[in-house]
Amino acid sequence: MKIRFLEFQKIFKILIFIVISLNFNINTYAQLIKEEINPSCKSISSEKDFKNLSIFKNIEINYNEAKLQKKIVVKHKELDTSQSNSLYLAGQLKKKSNWSTTKVKFADKICTFNSKVRMTGDLSDHIDFKSNYKKAYTSFLLLINDEAIMNNSEYKFFLPISRNFENEVFVANLFSELGFLSPRTAIFEISLNGEKKKFIIQENINKNFLEFNKLKEGLIIEGSEILGLDNPISLANVKNRSWAIRNDDNLRISIKALSYLNQIYYSHSINTLNVSDPYVETQLFKDKNKKILEEFDALLHAVKAHHANSRNDRKFYFDSIVGNFYPIYYDGMSTILDNPKITLSETEGLPISAKKGLLRIEKKISDINVYSFNERLKNNGLHLTISKVNNILDEIKYNINILKKVKNNPTLKNYQLRKENLNFLDNNVNKLVLSNYNNNKIFFCDPKSFNCNEKKLRQSHIKLIFPDQNYYNPQKKTQLYLGDFENEFDFFSNYKNKISFMDNSSELKVDNTSIYYSENIEVKINKKNKVIKIINKKNYENRILFYGGSLSNWTIESASLDTENYLKKGKISYYSLTGCLNFYKVNLKDINLKIKNSYCEDAVNLVYSSGSLKYVEISDSEFDAIDLDFSNIEINKIIINRAKNDCIDYSGGNYIIKVAHLNGCFDKGLSIGEKSNLNADEINITDSKIGIAVKDSSKTKINKYFSNNVTKCAMVYRKKKEYIGGQLSIENNNCDIKKYFVQKNSKLELR
Repeated sequence: MKIRFLEFQKIFKILIFIVISLNFNINTYAQLIKEEINPSCKSISSEKDFKNLSIFKNIEINYNEAKLQKKIVVKHKELDTSQSNSLYLAGQLKKKSNWSTTKVKFADKICTFNSKVRMTGDLSDHIDFKSNYKKAYTSFLLLINDEAIMNNSEYKFFLPISRNFENEVFVANLFSELGFLSPRTAIFEISLNGEKKKFIIQENINKNFLEFNKLKEGLIIEGSEILGLDNPISLANVKNRSWAIRNDDNLRISIKALSYLNQIYYSHSINTLNVSDPYVETQLFKDKNKKILEEFDALLHAVKAHHANSRNDRKFYFDSIVGNFYPIYYDGMSTILDNPKITLSETEGLPISAKKGLLRIEKKISDINVYSFNERLKNNGLHLTISKVNNILDEIKYNINILKKVKNNPTLKNYQLRKENLNFLDNNVNKLVLSNYNNNKIFFCDPKSFNCNEKKLRQSHIKLIFPDQNYYNPQKKTQLYLGDFENEFDFFSNYKNKISFMDNSSELKVDNTSIYYSENIEVKINKKNKVIKIINKKNYENRILFYGGSLSNWTIESASLDTENYLKKGKISYYSLTGCLNFYKVNLKDINLKIKNSYCEDAVNLVYSSGSLKYVEISDSEFDAIDLDFSNIEINKIIINRAKNDCIDYSGGNYIIKVAHLNGCFDKGLSIGEKSNLNADEINITDSKIGIAVKDSSKTKINKYFSNNVTKCAMVYRKKKEYIGGQLSIENNNCDIKKYFVQKNSKLELR
């Protein structure tokens, strides 16, 4: 009887196992299908040159005017000449409650999107009243639901007068042409509620904007308008709050970067006490990005786009790995097309930083291909002759020569936070907020007495550090966040230089490449045999970074002693480093990698790198084995055994594989996404859920593909709305056709 019961128990366990396995397979399959989103619209997918916004020539936008018009008219009947009051009223109109549902379609009627709009812009030049205040056209923000046009789902439509008409189109495209971050900008006549009206169209500066410019998602900082436009104190604010509060690593990065920039802005405010003086000295920035900012500011002055230099309008992308602030062009209010020559008054206040960049920017302008640049302008609605474009560029160089003769302004001092320097704060500020993130503290200080109350930093305080509304409200007392500090009343005190991974790590040099590594990592270098051994000790934040320069014919071996401590913490990044082993802007030649027991989000992560990997062997990765982002890499041979997510993950670059053996990939063997191109000679994948996934505007060609024990041999589809489908071509394969999945508007070729 006992034996029978044991036999029954054994059979029952087998049946339970089968049921669980079946459910697991069903759920897995459901998950595979769930990852895809609806195919892209045909007319959008046909657009090839995403540098221009020509698709907007045919756009029709229709929304219910009544709700929006009523609020615009009511609010702006109260408008006076005060900038701060105008700012407040605009802020009220930009509340989330004032969104209006919108239908967007194109003239070919293939695409129709459910969207919403709200007013954008701060001052009265963003409103064009008609019929004695009974109707108004406004600048507006368009948010497209569940779809993206030209890689972005958010676009601003400006009344041309609010951006000095075609000048904005010329200058925004010029900045982009010269390699600076600048939103795609065009001018077209569109159909708005059945009426033809011309607008300047500009993509919103967001995650999609960064990805289009081949940048990893990260912190975007803009000027704060919470004190109004008339206050001498002008500080910074986080623009993409959702990214900043996504996880602890992002939060730390955002607080440090915002605090660093606020110290710069604060020092400058104290130097000038003049809201009309907009300039920020690069002397106060780290050495790593001075040249970029010098050239950027030089060009702003040369094209008479001084408005973009104001602290209120400044925008930066922050690279937390190296600690660089990259300026983003926005709202220059240039007159370069109709009043090009610089005046004497426009040379006043020229910072030393801008003067240092004049020669370099002059050369860049001289190197412009006028014909291709003019074609770009035409595609964005600005029709100029070649002669006209040449004349404008000559005028810019003339302005540069005038600026060269301007005397240098004195260098600004670096002021520390002191109560005597805050006595001009508006009475509207009732609390100063400071934090000490490392010690989990927040301080609420009286702006007059500077007496402070210390509290434990909690999640509820984050909205004070990163306010979700960035406009002036005279009817509400303001709590002003100044930044993070280490010693009370000693604002930043040597802290401000530690805002990146490189600032917080040890450094070695191999060839001309810098190696930065965490405290609990041991690095052994054998120069004779060209071997670098890396040992990760027990610390879930351990990272090593190879930065810049070139590496040739080195073997890099890495092993983690124990993953237990990390796995208790879960998958995180550290200063945006997702790999245990990271390569950042490195030129590689015939490098060998041997990696064991990785506990990071990626065992290896290559970003903005190029060259060749001769041999790669990675085993037992807790998440992805190797991740390559925005790089150009050739791999001769790669062997991966047991990765609990993807074996190889490609995004945003051009890649080659000669031979790959990928075994035990829990999710995908090869994942090719975000507009990547891969050419492979031989791919072997065993014991994986998905052999190959090609998605999101990516193209892959494979000569030989052998798979064994995979749920899906390949999937070709669209995952992110910013992209279209994928394309996969395989010359020889051993896979059943039933094990392929191809979404509509994606493409699979089996030869």
